[in-house]
Amino acid sequence: MTEFELEHAGLGGDHWAEFGPGAVGVGWDLTLLGLGQHLRGGSIADPDAWTRSPEARQFMTRSSTAWGEALKATGAATAEVDRMVENTTRAYAPDPDVTRNRDTCD
Repeated sequence: MTEFELEHAGLGGDHWAEFGPGAVGVGWDLTLLGLGQHLRGGSIADPDAWTRSPEARQFMTRSSTAWGEALKATGAATAEVDRMVENTTRAYAPDPDVTRNRDTCD
């Protein structure tokens, strides 16, 4: 059996106010996903393509939402947490249609 414990400290300030725990939480979830694949002898062949895939966007969106739910469980205001989740999700998994439209407008 393997036991893994992670403690991430030192969060706060403007970054926390904008994104909440999902700012680093989604990153840790992605890191642990990669570690799990590595330990099983696998990998993601094209990480850049994967991050733009529907599966990756779904994973990051679900992770962002779960971190928001964890923050709500501490008693944080729902509207504030929902805003943080939206910001985090947009940062990690931007809507490809919005990104594509923005790229063509430049």
